[in-house]
Amino acid sequence: MSFDWNRFNNEKLKHNKIKHTHCEAIFNDGYLFYKIFEALLRINSLAYIKINTDNLEVYVLNNRKTHLMRVLFRVDSSYFIYNSSLKLTINLEEFVKLLKCNKNDKNITSLYFKKDEIQIKLESKVYKSLILRNFKKVDFFIENEDILDKLINLTYVGKFELEKEKFIYLITQLERFSKSICLDLSNTAIIFKENNHISNGEIKWNIEELTLLNNNSDIEKVKSYFSINNIIILKHFLFGTSPKLKFFINSKIPIKIKIKFPSLGNSYGLFFLAQRESVNY
Repeated sequence: MSFDWNRFNNEKLKHNKIKHTHCEAIFNDGYLFYKIFEALLRINSLAYIKINTDNLEVYVLNNRKTHLMRVLFRVDSSYFIYNSSLKLTINLEEFVKLLKCNKNDKNITSLYFKKDEIQIKLESKVYKSLILRNFKKVDFFIENEDILDKLINLTYVGKFELEKEKFIYLITQLERFSKSICLDLSNTAIIFKENNHISNGEIKWNIEELTLLNNNSDIEKVKSYFSINNIIILKHFLFGTSPKLKFFINSKIPIKIKIKFPSLGNSYGLFFLAQRESVNY
């Protein structure tokens, strides 16, 4: 019986591939994947990536440390192969260029995290093409991880959902003249108050108009203060998201907003927004 060299070589290639690849991840909606990273670039050109056993974690902190976006890419296990953990820093400006595609291309984007590079594969369902690119600007130093751990473990007393259309409407109204906003949550209403040196106003929703995520009947009042310039960045993450945003608030700790990306499996984003000092409203 002759030796099966083809089988031997295939097994050898498979072994080497596993040995030198920390993780393989496939995203069926390559356009949304690209748009998320394009939105992250608006926060900072530096992104931190962690490869976990069942997900790809990316977070970006702005230079002033007033807001942070954490995206957890979690797809079906058949599209995510974990071999070993990895933490790295990448230049988003260059990385986004390699991911760039059009919606009509209907791209499937695959990432292969190697020892010193990220291999990118773009497959177009429309043009039947295959694009291969290597991203070599990676650094294995990661910082601000302690900030993220503290944020994730915070507890909140006020929780509610806001439809995506209402959020866009809210931002459009709030950004007209007030830089500092007060979010006032009670057991009867949710009010966004605006104020500057010549005028003030408010946008109000009664409790029955929104979906509460917990029982707020025992909450007399919770106030959070934030800058409109920081929260406005969320508009760029709403493409391809689920129809609602989840707000988590408590006095004197960062506001948390959760958005889901259903076309990328169970992927979601957590946006943390630092509070401003209270002002008179």
